[in-house]
Amino acid sequence: MAPPCGLAYPEPILGDTIPGTGASEQRAGTGWILVYNIRVRFLSMVPVLLVRTNATRDSVREGLAETLAPAQEHIRLHAVTPVGPPFTRYATMGDGSIGLEAGLQLPRGLPEVSGIIAAELPAGEAVSTIHVGPYSQLWAAYEAVTYWMENSRRTPAGEPWEVYLKGHREQPDPALWQTEIVWPLSAAVKL
Repeated sequence: MAPPCGLAYPEPILGDTIPGTGASEQRAGTGWILVYNIRVRFLSMVPVLLVRTNATRDSVREGLAETLAPAQEHIRLHAVTPVGPPFTRYATMGDGSIGLEAGLQLPRGLPEVSGIIAAELPAGEAVSTIHVGPYSQLWAAYEAVTYWMENSRRTPAGEPWEVYLKGHREQPDPALWQTEIVWPLSAAVKL
């Protein structure tokens, strides 16, 4: 089985560990081998507040706090604390512009107000991995998840989202940032 994008690795990687640029381990004589640990899990439905916006690829994550400011004020007025880190879900991609939904995960639903959408992250099976490193290398995590889906004969059941576990506000070194990629799966296996 060839690695994604025709990349060559100095030794075989077995099981559900997919080559990429996330977690790393040192191997004698070969330098760094970078891998993603792919897992399938069942998600519970989570109420969220979303703010839709357009951004360039370079400004998506850095502008997240500004984009979410109205939603954070809304939950503060309702005395609600998010139950998880902020996330983004990409709606459209065009020439240099990305339509996205930035969101906050909540313990209960809240009413919509102008510019803030009440929604849900879906329940069901999903595949996920954690990318460790700068946002500019997230593409490798998406490739690893896509590679896993293709080789496991699974299909997506909606758009993926990125959960920002540790970013520039918590960790100044981009090499240590942590972003989880979550992609819902359909129940059926491709034949």
